[in-house]
Amino acid sequence: MHRTQALHPAGGLASVGNWVVALVILPPIVITLLLLGCFDALEAYRYGRVVLSHFAWPMLLSPACYLWFSVSLASIVLPFQGLAFIRVLFNPGVQEYKHRYRRSVVTFAFVILLIFLTLVVAWGSFPLDTDSAGAIHLRMIPFLPLPSQPLF
Repeated sequence: MHRTQALHPAGGLASVGNWVVALVILPPIVITLLLLGCFDALEAYRYGRVVLSHFAWPMLLSPACYLWFSVSLASIVLPFQGLAFIRVLFNPGVQEYKHRYRRSVVTFAFVILLIFLTLVVAWGSFPLDTDSAGAIHLRMIPFLPLPSQPLF
């Protein structure tokens, strides 16, 4: 028996590396998905309700609306895909297995950066902008004019 393997209670062998992934890598992933990923999903839902309640046909021609919609979907899907990639790094058959810890930390940092980047792009491309008088205007070009609402 290799020293990095332990006897599994069911009679098979279980790699110690799987326990390292479960105990060290998994909690930050779960915390990130719960705190940041759910925040992005709730923001996309909340802003989606606003867009649907003020729907007008010219929104279908607005590039800002298309960008906001695609970034809102990406803010939900891409963190899961990025964090699922970390599990692939711990497969001994993968070429990146030697650098799995370094690459998993870089991937984790990239996912957090991606979450904040999608939040900023969704903020700047939200298709319904309000002016100082409270009137709602359709934004055609993302980030022009800058949104009057604070980012957070």
